[in-house]
Amino acid sequence: MITAGRFLLRICCDSAVASDDAIRVLRAFSDLSPDVLVKVHSTPICYFLWNLHALLFERCKTIASTVEQLQSTAYWDQLVKITIARLKDARSYQQKLDGLVLAGAVAVLIPSRLPLLRRELLFWHEDARPIVKLVTRLTFVPSYFAFQGLALVSAPIPRAEFRARQKELRQKLSEYSEVGPALKAIADRL
Repeated sequence: MITAGRFLLRICCDSAVASDDAIRVLRAFSDLSPDVLVKVHSTPICYFLWNLHALLFERCKTIASTVEQLQSTAYWDQLVKITIARLKDARSYQQKLDGLVLAGAVAVLIPSRLPLLRRELLFWHEDARPIVKLVTRLTFVPSYFAFQGLALVSAPIPRAEFRARQKELRQKLSEYSEVGPALKAIADRL
């Protein structure tokens, strides 16, 4: 369901799809039960949220101005609980990275849940450096969200390292064949 949703949401970003159809798809997939998300790996949830945001940002602003407005506070709180549970259960560095990518996506795309996310992440007392090394294998969007997730759980990074991360993200973005408005908006934050 989530994979099909991501696919349809991405297709609807194209202006060749009628606006009414794009809105219909956005409404259908923004109404998914959080119970569906519990059964899905962190990475597809992150991409699903991203595709929901991209479609909303690029074609459907008449429906809502943010992804957050598509669902209730209780829904997003449930997503935060799912995210925290994934991070608490994570054993490998890859699982921790996947959880932090999702945490970063939640932090960026549902900003009102940021205080709850920060409060719930107080349990984290791990060295993030091994996870940072794994980020280099990711493409731009998950890398961006990974760094946002890492910012929630680690100390501020030195300025030189921050610049290196910005440069790395810009390089990853340059590898995309298409850069739509949603990607451009994130790139402008760098």
